[in-house]
Amino acid sequence: MKTEELRRSQERHALAMQASDEGYWDWIVATDEFYASPRMLEIYRLPADTLFAGRADFLRRHPFHAEDEKRWNEAVAAYLAGTSSRVDIEVRMPGTEERWIRLKALCQRDASGKAARWAGLVSEVTARKQAEQALRLSEERYALAMQASGEGHWDWNIKTDEYYSSPRNNELGGFAPDRKWSGRAEIVAQLPFHPDDWPRYNAAVAAHFAGDTPRMNIDMRIVLPAGIRWVRMVGMCRRDETGKPVGWAGSAMDITDQKNAEEALRQSEERLRQAQRLEALGTLAGGIAHDFNNILGAVLGYGEMALARAAPETRLRHELECILTAGERGRSLVERILAFSRGGISERVAVHVERVVHEALDHVRARLPANVRLVSDLASGRAAMRGDPTQVHQVVTNLATNAIHAMAA
Repeated sequence: MKTEELRRSQERHALAMQASDEGYWDWIVATDEFYASPRMLEIYRLPADTLFAGRADFLRRHPFHAEDEKRWNEAVAAYLAGTSSRVDIEVRMPGTEERWIRLKALCQRDASGKAARWAGLVSEVTARKQAEQALRLSEERYALAMQASGEGHWDWNIKTDEYYSSPRNNELGGFAPDRKWSGRAEIVAQLPFHPDDWPRYNAAVAAHFAGDTPRMNIDMRIVLPAGIRWVRMVGMCRRDETGKPVGWAGSAMDITDQKNAEEALRQSEERLRQAQRLEALGTLAGGIAHDFNNILGAVLGYGEMALARAAPETRLRHELECILTAGERGRSLVERILAFSRGGISERVAVHVERVVHEALDHVRARLPANVRLVSDLASGRAAMRGDPTQVHQVVTNLATNAIHAMAA
């Protein structure tokens, strides 16, 4: 009866091990008996009828990988010292083909506490290791690509409120690269967006979450102690089968240089348009000046003819001389307008200041209102300056005219 129960127990154990797809081994230390199950032999790619003279024989046929033997010994030492509940380690199998196995082991101790028997399980984890390695490689490639692009990225699990912000993304926001966030609300509350940009950001996020846009794409200003930084943010939702957002991920890129270049181009274009307007104004002024010069030619010509027939020391002669003087000033003004239209500058000559001021005051006196009297007190004598007499005449005329207009009627 006991033999039958033992057989059934062994069958159950063998069936359970077969279902788990794990191999097992058993080593009696005192007798050096080493047993490996068929599944273990299959994992180690040994014939099903392989027997071992002892554990050393097994290790001779299948030694640890050179880089993993130290780790195995350290794990066994930790277990025997009582710092771990069992040996549980993943190691590589030697050979040209990279294969990984997971070893789990326990030992029985004798009365003195010395290990008397070891038993354990073996399972192949190559597929999982390759998947982990592929994932790690993919993440490393992605991180390297993001680093090369200078972009930051973020990922938000809406259900759990787990929020990840890459070091570069933190830097773009003005935070320490290693800053961690308890949730999206925390980083959103601390982002130093320009106050005028918050409404646009909130509207863009709401529109994308509502499904109105395929992605969020917006340029935002971040106010930092060093100045304004422009950041382009592109984000996209992950949605469940009902279309409800369950995740939110995206990237951020510093576009400050691009924005500065665009602003410099805009200012350059504005200066060009201003120059074109001035050029057009100069052309118009030049045309008007030519026509006005023709009119002044007639005025001065007839004025000179009238002056030739006027008797000396008469009021008429004095008034004609004032007309000719004003005409000459007008001609000088026309020359200045023509110089402006050609992009030139007026000629600077020696100017007898008092004479020019006297002429200007005579010109103003001829148009004085009845209630205003002009008294001149000029005492510069023959003092002169280098400049444009027309400009001096215009300055004095404008000052006197403004003073007259400021007087009460």
